[in-house]
Amino acid sequence: MNRVVIIGNGFDVAHRLQTKYVDFVNYLKQEFINYLNDSDFNHRCLNHPLFQFGTKEAVVVNKNSDPKYFLTEERSIETWQDLTKIIRYRYDTDMSTGVVVSNKNFLLNYSFGHYEKNSWGGFENDYKDLLLKLKDNEYLFGIFELPIEYTVEKLNEEIGEIMKLLYDYLIEMEKKKAEFSSEIFANLFTPPLFYWGSNNIEKQRHGLFNTNSIYLPHHKEYFNSAKENNKLNTVLFLNFNYTSTIEQYLLTPENKFYREPLLSPDIRDTVKTLIRYIHGSLKDKDLSTIIFGYGDELGEYQSQLENSSNEFLKHVKSVLYTRKPYYREMIDFINSEPFDIVIYGHSCSNTDRTLLNTLFEHENCISIQPYIHDKEDLSIYTNIYRCFKDKTLMRSRVVDATNTISIKN
Repeated sequence: MNRVVIIGNGFDVAHRLQTKYVDFVNYLKQEFINYLNDSDFNHRCLNHPLFQFGTKEAVVVNKNSDPKYFLTEERSIETWQDLTKIIRYRYDTDMSTGVVVSNKNFLLNYSFGHYEKNSWGGFENDYKDLLLKLKDNEYLFGIFELPIEYTVEKLNEEIGEIMKLLYDYLIEMEKKKAEFSSEIFANLFTPPLFYWGSNNIEKQRHGLFNTNSIYLPHHKEYFNSAKENNKLNTVLFLNFNYTSTIEQYLLTPENKFYREPLLSPDIRDTVKTLIRYIHGSLKDKDLSTIIFGYGDELGEYQSQLENSSNEFLKHVKSVLYTRKPYYREMIDFINSEPFDIVIYGHSCSNTDRTLLNTLFEHENCISIQPYIHDKEDLSIYTNIYRCFKDKTLMRSRVVDATNTISIKN
């Protein structure tokens, strides 16, 4: 049988790479601080391409005067809090007011307020949220006022700007050496689970499982026909990251393992491995190949977007998947024979729900095992639940938390 290993951002994080959404935003903030600490402070306050200052209160400004920003303390800006603490705006010879900081990019500004709790999936959901607001002409929502001249074309221009910033950031992050982990790699090749329960789990991991307990009755003949069918044949690493961390200990062009001692001979000599960068790869050195947008076509509002102009579908992942053959190859792979799924570092949020539903509800799928790093946080099971249209199937295929493999960071 085969296996699909879903690799998400948590895989890079487990290797101590700063690739989370919060890391990216903190990087942008630090770049702005460094920019302001350079020469000509007032000019730089007015001309940064991404961040801008505003006043905390409405002020009457003499049209003939130039805006003046100044520091209340003679020192360098060290933290983000310093921006509103020691910078003021002088609007008269003896009058000044405090400042607030915002993004010129409205999409980034929209997600900025909750970025510390957000993920990349959450950011992509923010993008779709703005699409729906534009579709419904909802220009006022929450504490944000959507500019009346704001259009879907402008929104797509802004997500393109963020993609370029992210692309450059990840290239720098990938230059840093990821921390190698033999435990992580070995866990990805655990024996398949055909039936999970407290009395059977260890037997199965040692190859002593009962094939009469296989969930898929129409595949019993396949599993009973030969002992080899009960072992892993090919493992497809479906990488949702743009980085190539997995390759540091997986493959050479000849499809051989780099670090052979990590695996037992029966795995090392028999299991074939494949990698598909489903959302594109930094190795392509082409920003246009990077897929960034939304992949939830099962939501109740999808039809509204489909009945709108092409701009509303410019970043729908199903369309973007046609740029490369990887999605088609994934379909061919899961059609070929039964497979199980293990999930490492992917939250299974709605932003990839269409693709995940295709995998999870496929007739050849026998089990879904998410790896968890915090037994108190089982939100991934809630997200997996949302990816199923057939909830009975979900309850039958998803390995429970007591039998899954915990990740140690």
